Amino acid sequence: MTKKSIQFILVGFVFLSSCTIPGKISGIYKTRTNKTSDIQRSSITAYPLIVDLNVDLTTRVSGSSAGELINGLTEEYFRELALSEAMVKSGADILVEPVYTVTKNFTGVGTQIRTNIEVVVTGYVGKYKNARNLSPSDTSMVQFVSGNKIMESAVPKSSTLQLVSSPTKIY
Repeated sequence: MTKKSIQFILVGFVFLSSCTIPGKISGIYKTRTNKTSDIQRSSITAYPLIVDLNVDLTTRVSGSSAGELINGLTEEYFRELALSEAMVKSGADILVEPVYTVTKNFTGVGTQIRTNIEVVVTGYVGKYKNARNLSPSDTSMVQFVSGNKIMESAVPKSSTLQLVSSPTKIY
């Protein structure tokens, strides 16, 4: 081998070894969503639905999430993850009186500051039961809860809603 070919090989080797090849990124990203759809008032007739809510005030449940606030991941995102974990873990339909504890840890210098977050939520398990259509015996409860204030936009113009004036037992 000539001196020039050895130099060419060495220069090529140094050039190729100085370039970094992007590393493989791996991880798990989980999310939970629900599907929603706007209801066209002219196509669907919907009647009010009443449900009872059972709340276990003797047991508090909790959920947590942690991560770094980057690429659009916000505090609200981590709050929702913690809430989802608590509800899935406990089988709750709703978390009653949720209390969030948010801890942020800032590291770095200058413009290279990283923010790590940990969110813990605690609350009581609420489960829906006894779903039913609105009946005349429920109207006094609706009147009591809403203070007899029904927003005009909540009631279609073509229908009327009458509240029973005589009180019924409230359990």
